[in-house]
Order: sequence, then C-alpha cells, then structure tokens
Amino acid sequence: MRFVSEAEASLQPRSGVILNGIGLSVKIKQRHMAFLTLLEGGYQTASLLSKYAYIDKNATKGTGIQVFQMAVIQSGSHVGNHAVIGAGAIVEHDAVIGDYVTVFAGATILPGVRIGRGSVVGAGSIVLSDVPRHELWVGNPAGRLREVNLDI
Repeated sequence: MRFVSEAEASLQPRSGVILNGIGLSVKIKQRHMAFLTLLEGGYQTASLLSKYAYIDKNATKGTGIQVFQMAVIQSGSHVGNHAVIGAGAIVEHDAVIGDYVTVFAGATILPGVRIGRGSVVGAGSIVLSDVPRHELWVGNPAGRLREVNLDI
C-alpha cells in the first residue's frame, strides 16, 4: 500500500493506493468526490482514511474501506473489504469486521467480537457478542433489530 496526498489524487491509476490527509479541513462533499474520482480513475482498491482516525500498525484492513474522523481500530483487529467505520467508532483488540459492514458513529465493538458480512451496527451501539451476516444490531448492549437485505 502507498499513501497519496490530495494533490496526487488525479494522477495515473495505481493499485493499492490509500487516500490520506483529506480530513476536517476539507468539506465532506469534496472529500467524497475525491474518493469517487479515485475509483473512477481505476483506483479500485482505494480507501478513505481520515487523518484524524487511529489505526494500529498491527491491525489489518481490506481494500476500499472508509474510516472517519476520531475512529479507532486497535491492535489485532481486522477490517474487511469495503467496510465503513463511522466517526468516533471504536473497534477493540482482536475484533473482526467483515466485508461490506457499516459501523455507525460512536459504536463500540468489544474485543474478540466478529461482525458478519453485510451487517450494520447502529450509532452508539455497544456490541458484546458476534453479529451474524446481514443483520442490523442496535442498542446498549446491542441486539438484533432485523435482517438487512443487500445485494453484495
């Protein structure tokens, strides 16, 4: 993986590129437009990482992820492909976030918890146990609200 600045975003496509440094100083619309420009330009593995987010060096991450400001991904955790980690969300040690998962703002995923592919964790939720595939979980402690039907 290689980090590029906002100025480099319009350069020739490269694989394994992470867009970094587009944070609170840039309007949200501009930040997302830069991300979409990368994808349209052939940066199919591009990820959007806020410069105000923390991702431990021992955490692993898939391609095409989005991690917003003040989010924390701790050591030993894994974030799958095309997952979204909202502002202020915390993914604690050894948690596994599956592909196409959305963790909304302020949610906390406790150590060792696994979030299944295509699931959604509501804002402010505290997840204590594993979440199966394609389910919406909300609350404190988080519980199943309903199934999520996604074509992924």
